[in-house]
Amino acid sequence: MRQYNGPFLQQSETLYLTAKDVLNLVHRRVMDRSRYFGVPARRNPLDAWVYQEMICELRPDVIIEIGSYRGAGTLQFAHLLDVLGHGIVIGIDKNQTLTADVVRAHPRVTLLEGDACRLIDTVIRLIPLRSRCLIVEDSSHTYENTLNVLRTFSPLVSHGSYFVVEDGVGGGHGLSLGPRPGVYEAIDTFLMEDGSFVPDRSRESFFLTWNPSGYLKRVSGGRSYYKPPRVQRRFPSAGDVVRAVTPPVLLQAAVRFRRRMKTRVRRHRRGEEGRGE
Repeated sequence: MRQYNGPFLQQSETLYLTAKDVLNLVHRRVMDRSRYFGVPARRNPLDAWVYQEMICELRPDVIIEIGSYRGAGTLQFAHLLDVLGHGIVIGIDKNQTLTADVVRAHPRVTLLEGDACRLIDTVIRLIPLRSRCLIVEDSSHTYENTLNVLRTFSPLVSHGSYFVVEDGVGGGHGLSLGPRPGVYEAIDTFLMEDGSFVPDRSRESFFLTWNPSGYLKRVSGGRSYYKPPRVQRRFPSAGDVVRAVTPPVLLQAAVRFRRRMKTRVRRHRRGEEGRGE
């Protein structure tokens, strides 16, 4: 990628940038100077606009943000719920000492400090019964942590709502930053395990997203609130063992194979219907 030292680009330069160049430029601008009501923000502004559209459509009762950092995203969600006139935001981060005072003071915001998966019982107690929940995962971006958060919090997502997993663009899927396997690969593994979610690619229609395949919509199952099981398994299931010993690369290959087979079955069925007519 070419290096641009000045604050602005000439029009003749911008016309011939690749998508990867643009992603890197947007990323640098966001990380260096982006603010929301004075709070440092690390979210692609196009994705932030998509959140506004989603929240207006879904009108969630509870938004859970895992990995709230300084709280800019939490504050944005709270402001959008102010406009709707109802709802709360639960912001979770391992270190809340950096959270801005304006975020702490907002009446719709509840902040929790610690590991998100260990705080699941506390989160559940904060969610009123029959609430419509929207979840945003934006924590450490490692494969293991992302997959663990998806498995732990997915039962909270209401039918028709979303579990948004941020920053799948990293690890070589647009930006070189971040681990690989990472977020994108964890999403693939989760979708192979849980057929009640599908990636809603229509939410990526601005093209420049940091969440490729990360807008996971619940299309089946789901309850408006989560009740933990009374009895925990003492021993891992066969599926747990397979996932633990199988390399992520093989798990992703299985995901791709499963998708190809589903596509072939659909095409075969459409062909039979055409012959029947």
